[in-house]
Amino acid sequence: LSPQFQATALALAGGEAVLAREGRRDWLYARDAAEGLLALRDAPAPVPPLVNVAPGRETTVAEWCVRLAARYPGFRWRLAAPGEAPSVDLHGAQDRRPLAVARLASLGHHSVWDLDRSFADYVDWVAANRSLVASR
Repeated sequence: LSPQFQATALALAGGEAVLAREGRRDWLYARDAAEGLLALRDAPAPVPPLVNVAPGRETTVAEWCVRLAARYPGFRWRLAAPGEAPSVDLHGAQDRRPLAVARLASLGHHSVWDLDRSFADYVDWVAANRSLVASR
């Protein structure tokens, strides 16, 4: 599950997220992925054989946690101390470079799901589906 999902589950439980690092990456929100795939399906021109579906911008899991802390007052987060095991899996020992999105953009798709919009949409979804998140 995504680090954002993991941190959100901890926030709902009133817990603490411990991150190995800030977790910088071009994290892709689900609705953004769906819109990118629809853009590929509906492309008027031939689609290149390889197209990255990505937002074209980087954010961090730490930035997500800042928003969670503001939304869920019992939630805490921090970076792990040296040698401490993190409670959120960032899916790798280091951050990776962002994916190139020029081919996707050439087909007319540009992400509109920035961090604030994604977060607002996600917490609305969580409010309607809290048991799905809390049970993980």
